[in-house]
Amino acid sequence: MSKFTIHLLLKFGSHKNCLELLNDGKIYMNTVRYFQRLEKEAIGDKFEGVSNLINIPKGKITLMNHEKSIGPLVSKNIQIRENLKGSLGNIYSMYGITDSDIENKKEYRFPKYILNHWEYCVIIKDNKWFVDNIEKKLSEMGYKNYMQPVEYINMSKQNGRIGPFQKTDILQTQNEFRIYTPNPKEEVLEFNIGSLENRAIILSTKELTDKDTWIQLE
Repeated sequence: MSKFTIHLLLKFGSHKNCLELLNDGKIYMNTVRYFQRLEKEAIGDKFEGVSNLINIPKGKITLMNHEKSIGPLVSKNIQIRENLKGSLGNIYSMYGITDSDIENKKEYRFPKYILNHWEYCVIIKDNKWFVDNIEKKLSEMGYKNYMQPVEYINMSKQNGRIGPFQKTDILQTQNEFRIYTPNPKEEVLEFNIGSLENRAIILSTKELTDKDTWIQLE
């Protein structure tokens, strides 16, 4: 975490899942392909697992062979996606507030859209302990891991390679801080890092997005 500063981490989910995280430190890393195929607004992402994009702008094209030509024809925008084959690995996603989110601001408020997708959240008070213990546990299990904030890009203008820390800017309100783990098997990774007592609190998203709730910046 040397190239950026995470000021606050939050994990959204059901009341049950948030309690399991708070009490036992339960970490559930779903597969990248799960999110690629998930048809759920603001969570599923068809660009997950895409390794390369080619965007061809609309224009006029002519089909030709040795004897005749057809056209010109008016084409629409065309996007070609190259997907990685096999297992795409696992991810653990959190809402992260970084330097860029609070730059030149006196306070930070959470967006109302959160209410539409999640019931509760766990607010991590000790970020370093949290990510260090996830990293330690994955290492003990024999997995490498990489973590950083997600970069949101315009996929309709992107041409070239895409990595696991790049997502469509349509989802930029996620403010995602991601832990990515390469995995040769298409399987969920599930483990505990220990209780987060005194290191985190649980809060309903209704309370989090209330007009009387904000982060005071100094």
